[in-house]
Amino acid sequence: MLFSDAMRIPPPSAGFDFLNIDVHGDTRLFLDAGAILDDHSDFSEGLHHAVSDYFQQLLTRLRSGDRDGARGQCFPLREDNSLHLGYSTVTSRGRGMGMESDELIELLEESDAFKSGLITDIRDAQLLVPRVGPDLVSDTIAAIGRHHLCEFTTSQCQKHDIEVAENTRVSGWIPGEGWSDLSYRLPVYEGKRVILVPARLVRRAAEATYSPNRLVTDLMDRVDAGNPTACNALTKLLQHPPTKANGTLHRSKTRKRLGTSGKDRARTIASHLPGAYSDFKNSAKPTPPPSQNGDTTTSPIDN
Repeated sequence: MLFSDAMRIPPPSAGFDFLNIDVHGDTRLFLDAGAILDDHSDFSEGLHHAVSDYFQQLLTRLRSGDRDGARGQCFPLREDNSLHLGYSTVTSRGRGMGMESDELIELLEESDAFKSGLITDIRDAQLLVPRVGPDLVSDTIAAIGRHHLCEFTTSQCQKHDIEVAENTRVSGWIPGEGWSDLSYRLPVYEGKRVILVPARLVRRAAEATYSPNRLVTDLMDRVDAGNPTACNALTKLLQHPPTKANGTLHRSKTRKRLGTSGKDRARTIASHLPGAYSDFKNSAKPTPPPSQNGDTTTSPIDN
């Protein structure tokens, strides 16, 4: 059942600003770091600032050897079932990046990208660290930005005259302060609170802005377009990049030369072609958000 049906609110002609989630399960869409960065609204800028501040503090603690401090910082990173986003299919139960508070720390510390200093923000983690994909990044953004999402939910409830419950305490990250509990009046369905997310900020897993596959494709597109920087960089790395008879790259062979997996290829580019990697991070644009009436199943992603 969709949230709008559960709350008995008619859809406006222009559609809802919020993602009309399935209140009995999880909608297979994810908060996308690229969509947030590209949005430029006050909401998205505040959310991006909170995520950036959180990640910088976490990396500082890990690199200084303060593992206990890092563990304490990760403890509240529990996927919030109130959002109804993710892969659960029957009952919204949440996978929980922070169910095990050490998970994010271990994924970072075990990665060659972290050891070599390549990780500077959450985009790097999604591109370079094994097992950190759109789902974990979405969980993390949602947990850090709970205050922002609750404020958005409150505004949507006022806009659509949705009934809300008494104040409930919600933990979120405040830049410069850390984790903090604030009170919000949120909608409730079958005894459980619901937190809404802006529909414009979610994507399917296969359409994540910062995916290894998109990074590699972007590099090859630049080479085939004759970009001198990209051409020189790839030639320096591979010596003789595989090409077809028409002079364009043989893409499957180029991928194999760059690495055995998506994350492996991304690490090769980040390590040996930092200019190309930085260009992608700074210029990658999100795909359009999926239709709220469309299919929300996901395709395999290249990790």
